[in-house]
Amino acid sequence: MQALSDNLPYRLNISEAQRSWWVTKDDGTGQNTFARVNTEFGKESVLPDGITMTSDIAAVDGQKYITFMPDGHTDVCTIRLQSGGNYVDVACETPMGVYHVAGAPLAGGSVRMAGVF
Repeated sequence: MQALSDNLPYRLNISEAQRSWWVTKDDGTGQNTFARVNTEFGKESVLPDGITMTSDIAAVDGQKYITFMPDGHTDVCTIRLQSGGNYVDVACETPMGVYHVAGAPLAGGSVRMAGVF
């Protein structure tokens, strides 16, 4: 919704190695450069110990991210959060779809992805 409101692309940046994520937005210069948003969502969030994150997002210049466009389009992908044999998938199957929980829940609760989805 923020991409639509600001009329700028936003990205959910993902570091599988660091088990973390943060939000950036197009800086508006027309140079396809992105900067962290100046809200809680721009701060790096880290998964609790013992939970890993994988995705089928293709890396661009070594970075993985999901782009949310002002016209409502988004990248299609699945992110898996896993602890031992338990996992939960967060997925979007179509460019105009929404991200939703698509897999089995983690034992003992859930992980809140900073309200991004």
